[in-house]
Amino acid sequence: MIKHTLWAPSCIHEGAIEHEEEEFDKYIALALKKKWEVFPIGDLLNCGLCAGTRHIESIWQDKINVQKQLDKIVAKLKPIKSQILGMVRGNHEDRIYKVTSLELVKIVADELKVPYYNYSKTIDWHGKKVFLSHGRGRGFSDFEKIIKQFDNIDIVILGHSHEWFHLPLVKTR
Repeated sequence: MIKHTLWAPSCIHEGAIEHEEEEFDKYIALALKKKWEVFPIGDLLNCGLCAGTRHIESIWQDKINVQKQLDKIVAKLKPIKSQILGMVRGNHEDRIYKVTSLELVKIVADELKVPYYNYSKTIDWHGKKVFLSHGRGRGFSDFEKIIKQFDNIDIVILGHSHEWFHLPLVKTR
């Protein structure tokens, strides 16, 4: 039996003080070594803005500016670019998009020559339908919306929550 692994990195927050660079580097190395398929699902960059709010960090809180975050994430993903099936953006990249209309994850995808799908994508992955998105809500709200909206989904992969959990998807239709 052939075993396949799909890694969907999310909430990397390159440039944030809390960014766990060594941990991310370990996963990149593991993906390369084990030939995982990869589909980043947003918040690769922290994207602090000029004026922070209680929910949004300012650029003054980021360790490096957004251009350096962009350059760094491209360099880190470059060794596994042939394994990347596509990418979507998250709410942190949306900060820049809403102010400037620049789609930073599209820029990363273009640099790596991999597909970019905006907010979400359903892919056929080794006989399974997989829905990937960064997500917007907390807990089960995004998951429930997806299950109600889409038929024939076998796997749902969401980011945003900063929590690892999985649930069996039982189809009742």
